[in-house]
Amino acid sequence: MSLHPYATDSKERERVPLLLAGLAIASAFGFDWAIRALHWTVPFWIDAPSTLAFYGAYYQLFRHVLWKMRFWRQVGLVRVPSLEGHWKGHVVTSYDQQQGKHEIEIDIIQDWTHMLVRLKSAYSQSHSLIGSIITSDQSVISYEYLNEPLTAAVQTMHIHRGTARLILSSQGDSLDGDYYSGRDRTNYGAIHLMRDRSS
Repeated sequence: MSLHPYATDSKERERVPLLLAGLAIASAFGFDWAIRALHWTVPFWIDAPSTLAFYGAYYQLFRHVLWKMRFWRQVGLVRVPSLEGHWKGHVVTSYDQQQGKHEIEIDIIQDWTHMLVRLKSAYSQSHSLIGSIITSDQSVISYEYLNEPLTAAVQTMHIHRGTARLILSSQGDSLDGDYYSGRDRTNYGAIHLMRDRSS
């Protein structure tokens, strides 16, 4: 199961590539200067594409590692929150007239451009198909998911699609929102999750 791209309203995806491009150009100049200073002779296929190689390396490093650093958020370069990790909580659903809380666990795998949300309950499991993260007023994650019943599920439950919308708390330790499963199931409910710091 692979990660899928997610959209965002943050302007960082316009700014960061420009910053990385400038850094790649500077690095390529530095690389060329070092080669000349050391009187090394390298094949043209190493020296010529060095700017693109530096950019590709910086981009992948930023996408997978550097974007999570608090520094980038402090200076305002990155606004997309890091939701990656294990979350535990419950749903209250219209299926049983909102009479009880059903425990769920969610794993979010995320980098700067791609993500995957996997949910598991006693009766079903689901994974996200597409998604977005809005950062304007508060951090909101919305995604469409595909749900598959487990063996313990009722016979009327079958594979279906749905949507979820979750709001990240200002402390970054909880997600609250709602979900809706469409077509013939037409269930809806509230979701509450807490970030599991022990995992």
